[in-house]
Amino acid sequence: MKHLFIRTSTTEQEPTLQINDCCRAFNLSTYTLIQEKDSAYKETAKRVEFEKLKKKIANGKVSELYVWDLDRLFRNRKKLIEFLSLCKIFNTKVFSYNQQWIQAIQKLQPPFNEIMFDFMLSIMGWLSEDESLKKSNRVKLAIKK
Repeated sequence: MKHLFIRTSTTEQEPTLQINDCCRAFNLSTYTLIQEKDSAYKETAKRVEFEKLKKKIANGKVSELYVWDLDRLFRNRKKLIEFLSLCKIFNTKVFSYNQQWIQAIQKLQPPFNEIMFDFMLSIMGWLSEDESLKKSNRVKLAIKK
């Protein structure tokens, strides 16, 4: 069962770009769309649709998960790694439009695939956290001015 997870941070953002990019890149014609319009940065954010997705994964109902970018899942490195570990435990393959390296790493022989995946994931998670913090600081500076 293929699932496409789309998250936009604000209600003003349009998810069509993410959906079209993923469908084209991964040749998706049938899938279950899970859409969320919430920030993944705030600790207090209630991500109802994402929690439903996690339950589906834990129940073995998601064989493939497609996302436009890993930061659509989480911008917090530790939470992203935790989520992808959940996917690994329940044999859910994750594909990302903006991180095509995931598919390349999956083709490596064990244990190198896991070593490289963990390494790249740590780097990408750190970059996402850093970018999110910079963006937040820019917004705060703009509000002050």
